[in-house]
Amino acid sequence: MWGALVIFNPDESTNGTKLASSSLDTIFTAFSDHLLALLGVPSLPPNIVKTSNELTQWQLDALLRYRTLGNFLGSQDTLRSIVSLVDQIENMPVGQDVRGDVQGALSALEETFKVSKESLIDTFRFSARALTLSSRAFFNPGMLAMLYFPAEHKYAVYTPLFASTVIPVLVAALREIAAWRRQRKAATSEGEQSYILASRQTK
Repeated sequence: MWGALVIFNPDESTNGTKLASSSLDTIFTAFSDHLLALLGVPSLPPNIVKTSNELTQWQLDALLRYRTLGNFLGSQDTLRSIVSLVDQIENMPVGQDVRGDVQGALSALEETFKVSKESLIDTFRFSARALTLSSRAFFNPGMLAMLYFPAEHKYAVYTPLFASTVIPVLVAALREIAAWRRQRKAATSEGEQSYILASRQTK
């Protein structure tokens, strides 16, 4: 957060609570400068004298260029984030609407390059469209659902439910295997004893 605090001490000649508009010029000049800076409007060069309170053509031109660059970089970062999410999260649904928005954003970026040397207004419009389409694709409800509830979360939710059913089955299977081994071992030992007795009787 940033800003300014202006303390205004009126003259003793000021009567009542009403202030003349001329006495507030300095205060609102500072407020206006801070508001323009917050909106991204550049200040005039030192060698240019401002004759009115309206924005000059130079300021409007610089603001359009600044916003165009911001839209262009923002759309690029958003498209990269979409590609990164699709690569990192398995089973990420990418519907036709998301694909259409991504393709539209790429087309708008290409048009931004094409008209950049012809019209600044058109360049700004295409960059704004690219940012809008890329943001809409990134915040698509289908993609956000997988972003906040990936496959790992599903495993964490459903594993305790299946564990209560799978664990008793595994324990019973292990018991059956152990009993089968004991029976097999007992049958083997009985067979060996019978063979030994038979061999002794033949001698």
